[in-house]
Amino acid sequence: MNLNSLSSLLASCPYPAGMAAIDRGITGNGYYPGARGVSSGSDPRGGIMLLGRDFGLYSYYIRRSAIPNADETMYTWQRTVDCVLQPLGDVGVWAVNYLIGARRSAPATGDLRDIVPLAEWQAYEEYCWLHLCRATLLQRPKCIVVYGANNARDLQRVGRLNGSRHTFRYEVEEHTAAILYAPHPSSLRSRVAQERAREWYRRLAASVR
Repeated sequence: MNLNSLSSLLASCPYPAGMAAIDRGITGNGYYPGARGVSSGSDPRGGIMLLGRDFGLYSYYIRRSAIPNADETMYTWQRTVDCVLQPLGDVGVWAVNYLIGARRSAPATGDLRDIVPLAEWQAYEEYCWLHLCRATLLQRPKCIVVYGANNARDLQRVGRLNGSRHTFRYEVEEHTAAILYAPHPSSLRSRVAQERAREWYRRLAASVR
């Protein structure tokens, strides 16, 4: 799957003043954009898309990018590996963030929509939706797992995802994927929540094989 086809979109985004463009500077494992979003040598086409929220801090991106083959170290990625990727096993997976770019200043957490001025948010979010459509048409996943309440709020409104299946379109291409909603990996703090998530993803893996 050639991610270079999405790089021009990342560069052309109308990023808010507090956001910086990022691509795949992190050469280890982590969310895309930022890292590849897929394990080296694996093919996520026809598999599952994991849709996170946003990458976090630009300073963190720069630090990890300076270390060859370094994975992400943030809690979200750790919980993604432990509670999502491991139970999904051999299913092709692409971990993607809905809101592209990285924050120029702290905080690294919290809803980005609360930080970006409304005048900048509307054009930016619209562009992120376009990027998601293009990314989906590239991967052609069987299903997309949307993480967290903030993504659900923004993606369940009119003109975004409606219902349990959605057909993504761009020019003459289209692809239909099942839409599922799940807790954000960063919310999986307790052992009970983590094990519940692992079982949910085991069942998901069995359903898409």
